[in-house]
Amino acid sequence: PVAGDIRLVVTQVEGKTVAMLYRAVVPGTATPVPFSSPWRTITIDRVDEVSDVVDLAADGRGDYELSVPLETLGLTPKPGLTIKADLGILRGAAGRTTERVYWHNKATGLTADLPGEAMLTPALWGEWRIGAKRNDNPDKEPQ
Repeated sequence: PVAGDIRLVVTQVEGKTVAMLYRAVVPGTATPVPFSSPWRTITIDRVDEVSDVVDLAADGRGDYELSVPLETLGLTPKPGLTIKADLGILRGAAGRTTERVYWHNKATGLTADLPGEAMLTPALWGEWRIGAKRNDNPDKEPQ
């Protein structure tokens, strides 16, 4: 990971949305956050709670809707912008992750090693391309 690489983890606890933003590399960080298992430790430079600006809705059938201000992610979209990104779902029971399913990164079978789960692997992310605003009304001129 390099400066600017982030991970947003969102869940619901007792019906309340909880969201944490991981910034893997923040130059000048004095005290990074450790993620440890019995055999290794990795660090993430910053982990910030952003629950107050994130909304998560689930319909109980496996469909989710996530809303997060783009400025929270440090993203200013403009047509032609391409970013490395991924999107995933962590499934579990009783507070334990039992499955990690991602759109692009298929190397997500690890569910019992906290450092391995927390580690960002941008080399395995896909590309998101930002396009021009879609005109939903073909009879109206784009603005």
